[in-house]
Amino acid sequence: MDFKDRIPQQPGRVRLTPVSGQNNVYDMTLEDGAGTTTYPAGTPLNKQTFDQFRADLLDLMALNPGPQGATGEPGPAGVSISNKSFLVGTNTSASGWYKIGSVSLSTDGSIDYHAKILITRTSNAAQMPSGLLDIGLKRTSNGWEGTKVAWESFFGEQPDYICYYLSPNGIFTLYGYIPNQGAHYRIDVLAESNRDSYNNLFQPIVAYGGVSQVWYSEGQPTTTGHPNKSKVLNYYSWKYTGRCVSDLVVSCTKTIHGLNQGLGAIVTPLSNATSTSGLSGYSNITSGTNRYGVTISGTTVYIAFDDGTFEKGFYCLIYGV
Repeated sequence: MDFKDRIPQQPGRVRLTPVSGQNNVYDMTLEDGAGTTTYPAGTPLNKQTFDQFRADLLDLMALNPGPQGATGEPGPAGVSISNKSFLVGTNTSASGWYKIGSVSLSTDGSIDYHAKILITRTSNAAQMPSGLLDIGLKRTSNGWEGTKVAWESFFGEQPDYICYYLSPNGIFTLYGYIPNQGAHYRIDVLAESNRDSYNNLFQPIVAYGGVSQVWYSEGQPTTTGHPNKSKVLNYYSWKYTGRCVSDLVVSCTKTIHGLNQGLGAIVTPLSNATSTSGLSGYSNITSGTNRYGVTISGTTVYIAFDDGTFEKGFYCLIYGV
C-alpha cells in the first residue's frame, strides 16, 4: 500500500474546548487545515492501516522468495547424521520405489533394535500414507527373531506404499513408493535404541539438507514385507431419534464424533417397544422396504435413506482413527 504524508496548512494548530463542569480540562482537536485537495490529510495511523501493511508484506514475500540456498554436501554412506529429519522423493517424473533408509544388524545375539519413525506425505501426494511406524527387530546367530514392523497410527490411503526388506546378512531397508512428480515423504526418526550397540542405527539414504534421489525400481522390491495394517480404532455411539423417511439424509460431523478420520459406521433401527405385545406390527421399528446406506466424506458421516421408514430413528456406531 502507498503511505501519504499529512500536509497541514497551519502546522501544530489545535483547538481546545473546555469540558463542562471540570476545571482546567479540555478536549483537543486538530485545526491545522489538513483534509483538502491542497492540504491532504495523509494516511491514517490506525489498526486497519497496519493490518493492511502486514498483509502486503506477506504477499510480497510469498511472490518473491529469493534464491534458494545450498542444500549441503552428501553425507558419507554408513555414517549417522545428527538431525534425523529429512525428505525422500523426486523432482522428476520417475515415479517408483525409493529407498528411505536402513539399519545394519550383525549376527551378534545382543543386537535388539527398536525405533519410532514418523512418515508424513508432503505436497502433491494425496494418495501417499502418513503415520507412525513401530519397528522392533532382533537378530541372532539363528537369523531374524521376534520381528515387528507395524503402523502404530495411520492416515490417508495406500498403506502398502511403505514396505521393507530383511536381508539374510542382517540389513533392514525401508522403502517408500512415490506416485507422482514433486511428491515427497518427510521422515522423522523420533526415537531409536539398539541394545549394547550404539553404532548400528538407522541411516537415512539422503543428502544433508536435500532431497534424496535414490530411485530403486518401477516395481515393488522383491521379497519385501509390508507393515502390519492394524489400526487403533476409536468409536462413537450416535443415537438419532427423529423419524427417518425416504430421501432423507442426516449427518454426524467431527464436532460431534471427534474422529480425525471416519472409516465406517453400523446403523440399527431404534424401537421404543419393551415387549412383543408393544410392537404393533412393525410400526414401532420400521415400515416399508428399507433401503439405506452410509457415506463418509472427509470427517462427516452421512446416513442416507432411499426407501422405507425408520419410525423412531436409529443407533449408529461410528468407528475411525
